[in-house]
Amino acid sequence: MAAAAVMLMMLAPTVVAKAPADVSGTWDVAFVDRLRTPAWVAQDILGIVPEGPMTQIICTGSGSMTLTQAGASFSGTYVQSSNQCVTKAGQVFQDPLTFIPFSVLGEINGSSLSLFIDGPALDCDYRAVIADVDQGVATAISGGGPCIVPGHPKSDVPSGPPPAGTSVTLSFVAWRP
Repeated sequence: MAAAAVMLMMLAPTVVAKAPADVSGTWDVAFVDRLRTPAWVAQDILGIVPEGPMTQIICTGSGSMTLTQAGASFSGTYVQSSNQCVTKAGQVFQDPLTFIPFSVLGEINGSSLSLFIDGPALDCDYRAVIADVDQGVATAISGGGPCIVPGHPKSDVPSGPPPAGTSVTLSFVAWRP
């Protein structure tokens, strides 16, 4: 019986850990940001006329992300280069965070990514997938998630009372230039 067990162990397939896809380098990013915010945030922070107790906003834009990878971890910066926001009633404005660098920290687990984007006014916790890989190098990423806004107890930017009801959800795609 012992010899049979040894023989089975010898025939068992060996599992080899696969290196994570390479995400280091420069990425172009496009995003859609959905924001729902109370009147005082619309007026005092965004500089627009409130549209009732809660103002609904959609922002679209682009930017650039530069990442450095060590094993399954990566870090870097993200800078938004264009942005246009429109309220439900049609007010058009630019997000005040355009052109401000954000730091990026993340982990790769198979084809999944977790990213934490830390900026001067927003902290965002995203989940993403590596949508395409070419010879071990990731060439496309897509994902999204929620952000913590100024005034929220978890935000490092106090701005008066917490903006109860404010929510920001962002979806993005990134590709190699």
